[in-house]
Amino acid sequence: MSRLQMTVNGQAVDLEIPESRFLSEVLREDLGLTGTKIGCNEAECGICTVLVNGTPVVSCSYPAFKAAGTDVETIEGLSAGGKLHPLQQAFLDHGAVQCGICTSGLIMTSKALLDEKQAAGELPDEAAIKTALKDTYCRCTGYQSVISAIRQASGQDVPPYIPETGAAGFEVGKAQPNPDALAKIRGTAKFTDDYQFPGMLYARTLRAGVPHARIRSIDVSAARALAGVHAVLTHEDVPGRNLHGIVDLDWPVLCADKVRYSGDAVALVATDSEAIAAQALDLIRVDYEELPAVTDAMRAVRPGAPEVHEGRPDGNLL
Repeated sequence: MSRLQMTVNGQAVDLEIPESRFLSEVLREDLGLTGTKIGCNEAECGICTVLVNGTPVVSCSYPAFKAAGTDVETIEGLSAGGKLHPLQQAFLDHGAVQCGICTSGLIMTSKALLDEKQAAGELPDEAAIKTALKDTYCRCTGYQSVISAIRQASGQDVPPYIPETGAAGFEVGKAQPNPDALAKIRGTAKFTDDYQFPGMLYARTLRAGVPHARIRSIDVSAARALAGVHAVLTHEDVPGRNLHGIVDLDWPVLCADKVRYSGDAVALVATDSEAIAAQALDLIRVDYEELPAVTDAMRAVRPGAPEVHEGRPDGNLL
């Protein structure tokens, strides 16, 4: 454990934390600032972006101690005084808030751009906005509403995409913000991963890691012996029928004798922390007999193709 001192949203922070922690973990778990969301957790999607001394960083891979002595700003800090930041208001006005997972990352990345342009006495054009957002992914909006919101927040005149037609005193024909958008732009909206409870356990799943294989054995003894592990579950622990599926019940909850794609679930652990969960997964030993993989749709339907689901009259066709 080491001491970390920094400023977060204008407040001094002094913590004793493990040296291995990332900034996102400190913000979310130690400080309760869950407005910073986690998307990929691999520094690829930009959803976890915060500002460190005004520079956008992906906090999921940013070592916490690298932020020692710096000013860190998160989405919660933009409206700390109760008044929305122009970016937050513009995201509301232009419907740039959809599911909300990426909203805080988009807004914080955009704030860094606007601060930079304002210091230079410039307005961001569409090309500059697209460049700034190129590493911050959004699957809902298509980005056009986000671009319009950023332009409005910078002081540019951006007409509504659909002209308002409603008469005075009536709401029909006028744009309406999403009911939950305000919480999302403030960083107060809670998603499943944002909740913490006393005595809460952390679960992780061991995936197959191979596309097609027969399971010879699963050894979980070392994982069960690890301190902080409360349960290690395999197919033997699944009550009732060990199958689920959308159309046919053909997908094992936890694989027993065979895996049919790399993401098949083989075992599940429940532990005191995410770090212990990761250690427990590393201790599980699965002995596979690898089988020929089916990686091409055309080859999958040819006579003699490896059978992924044995016994189907139509071979690999579902």
